[in-house]
Amino acid sequence: MEDRLATLRKIILSKNLDGILISSVPNVGVLSGFTGDSSMLVVTSDAQMLVTDFRFVEQAERECSDWTIVRRDTGFYKTLAGVLSDAGVRRLGFESAHLTHAQHERLSSAAAGVTLTPLLDTVERLRETKTDEEVAHIEAALRIQETALREVMTWVRPGMTEKRVASELDHRMRLNGAEASAFETIVAAGERASLPHAQPTERVISQGDALLIDWGARRFFFNSDLTRMLHFGSVSAEFRKVYEVVAEAQTRAMDVVRPGATFAEVDAAAREHIRRAGYGERFGHALGHGVGREVHESPVVGEGNEDRLAPGMVFTVEPGIYIPTWGGVRIEDMVLVADNGVRVLSDFEKNLDALVL
Repeated sequence: MEDRLATLRKIILSKNLDGILISSVPNVGVLSGFTGDSSMLVVTSDAQMLVTDFRFVEQAERECSDWTIVRRDTGFYKTLAGVLSDAGVRRLGFESAHLTHAQHERLSSAAAGVTLTPLLDTVERLRETKTDEEVAHIEAALRIQETALREVMTWVRPGMTEKRVASELDHRMRLNGAEASAFETIVAAGERASLPHAQPTERVISQGDALLIDWGARRFFFNSDLTRMLHFGSVSAEFRKVYEVVAEAQTRAMDVVRPGATFAEVDAAAREHIRRAGYGERFGHALGHGVGREVHESPVVGEGNEDRLAPGMVFTVEPGIYIPTWGGVRIEDMVLVADNGVRVLSDFEKNLDALVL
């Protein structure tokens, strides 16, 4: 937190601002340690205030000992205007991706003498590099979700619905220590696996079906995200071919992950292999995304992103092939950029034969 706040203060000075308003709940948490909501931060060159209401004052005082806690007793924006006035803030940066138009209007009205300057992805970029503690939280979430699916694999059978399997997987993650599922669990059987973000339905799983499962856990406010393909009964030659293409694409992408490589280069390693195999038009999403306080956060591992990888970055590598009316295959793992290359954080079986039930 201290390092990120120091960097944020340098940004404030470089942009000739007096302070910055943080309204995104994940960004508030990352900078202050606060685990509640309905609150905002004001950071200046020499002060840091958390503005909240009665519900969270005691919690904020316990979690944010280095912050001045300001309780709103009148309207939120009237209180915020008072904080800005007391801190001498005349030029205020705000998170343009998170402060709504209505909130902007209210703040402009309450703090009439303050110039509001939009900032984009300022704290999100600071969050791209994870601390050792944050990586440990992500790994804890991974171990929970992996344990849950291994348990479900001993239980699931043909005749169950996608919804039933998704509910059981969510339940098992909770039993194993998750605070919540990281996102709505995806379970897609047979031909429905051609939908990259399929919602579980009453579709009944049959012998011979492949089952795409995309699931994640939240632990200590950090998330995890994996995708695996289970298969019921004999695997067809066509499915095995597609699976092997996706698996090799993932391997090639991971081989490129190292400090200094670009995200576009990582994406291209997988995409080019899928294209040469004849499935280029069936892989239409980015190769991956950052994971941390949010399950989808910066950086984007995709075409056109020429930003360079740095140690401490955590993201997914998830190539896929999706064929309408036939089905699809996606294999997703989470990786950490290490000083000398890549460390795969996930530890769930990927060998197709080990995933046949």
